[in-house]
Amino acid sequence: MDLRFSDGVIVDAELRTGETDGPLLAVPAHTTAAGTAVAARIWTVRDSRHLNEGEVELRIGGRRMS
Repeated sequence: MDLRFSDGVIVDAELRTGETDGPLLAVPAHTTAAGTAVAARIWTVRDSRHLNEGEVELRIGGRRMS
């Protein structure tokens, strides 16, 4: 899925729904619009809601060790 950050950067993230303790969002390593390198991370997904056709907002919980 395309994940758009508030700075406009878009990355190809993976929503993992088959996890026993709830859905996870795997975000690959990327660079922010300001040029900061960010390591790959996996986050828990606490909640979601549909915004517009084809757009979903995810409420992210804590970071998960991969």
